[in-house]
Amino acid sequence: MSGTCICGTPLAHAITGRTRKYCSDACRQKVYRERKTFCNVCLLQKSRTDLIICAGGNRAFLQVASEMGYMLGLRSGYASYGYDIQFVDSEYKHPNFERHLKTIMRHRPKYAVVPDLSDKSVSAADIERAMRQYEQIALSCQIPLIVPKLPGQIARLSTDVAIGYSIPSSYGGARYDLWELAGRRVHLLGGSPLDQMEVFRQLAGRATVLSADGNMAMGVARNFAQYWDGGWIDHPEKGMSDKSVYLDCWRKSCENIRREWETLVELHPLVVQQSLFGGDLCTGN
Repeated sequence: MSGTCICGTPLAHAITGRTRKYCSDACRQKVYRERKTFCNVCLLQKSRTDLIICAGGNRAFLQVASEMGYMLGLRSGYASYGYDIQFVDSEYKHPNFERHLKTIMRHRPKYAVVPDLSDKSVSAADIERAMRQYEQIALSCQIPLIVPKLPGQIARLSTDVAIGYSIPSSYGGARYDLWELAGRRVHLLGGSPLDQMEVFRQLAGRATVLSADGNMAMGVARNFAQYWDGGWIDHPEKGMSDKSVYLDCWRKSCENIRREWETLVELHPLVVQQSLFGGDLCTGN
């Protein structure tokens, strides 16, 4: 058998592995290890959960979040101050869809929220309304997000629809079990950093967590001069009226939250599976 091995060695005798020819077992194993390493790097790249700071309307907070490498978001009607906006949220209590859609069309973000499904009843009319708005938003957004609130709503949505999971908090949130998200692409909406990370752990291997957004650390920095580092910690200069104190809290929180997310994702390496709606689906082990 003639030819040249993948390593460049002329072949007198070859060991065949699939369609490739190798000069020895050692060479074939070396190529296998290199291919496995390459695939692992690809998977780690795919594993990155987009971290989003929804700080529209506050130039200083947007600037810090941008410097810390976060994707930026805002709620419809808030100023972007010229920053690249990749997430647009909707006012959930009194949504104005026309204004919301205009905001999305202006920024053309990666993610945008469809006004929430009802938190009072499950109905075909509500699902149809959300899907109509979903289709309109999809014209100017890569990944529209539908936000269910009650058990049974997700089952009425096509499997290719990405879900915004509203982390339960004092403002409300989802009232269904996490198992309903199995096999879905999910964005984590709001809540505390710890709550978001706990949901991520519970969904690992069951759903694909595409992204997470929040601004709780912004409010805590501004109102209490505290920053997040696994819990809320008082700034050493708390009590001073200097604006730099709460901006420093915000910067520390952004840094610590990102570090914790990176550690969390590393603890849940991904495998590629065929999704229910075609294409690759990244899920945890």
